[in-house]
Amino acid sequence: MFDPRDILDLIKSGRTEDEAATRLMGALRGALIGWSAARHGTPDSGLVSSPLKADTG
Repeated sequence: MFDPRDILDLIKSGRTEDEAATRLMGALRGALIGWSAARHGTPDSGLVSSPLKADTG
């Protein structure tokens, strides 16, 4: 799921394997939450839904 170079870079920078895994999973979770919010136009995203889904009435 992650590029091994990213994991090794974090470990070489002084983090433990658990810290590296936690940091990468946090980044992935944040990206997925942001992607979902943007895709669905939730109020937290600051974006609106696709015009194709807009109410035309």
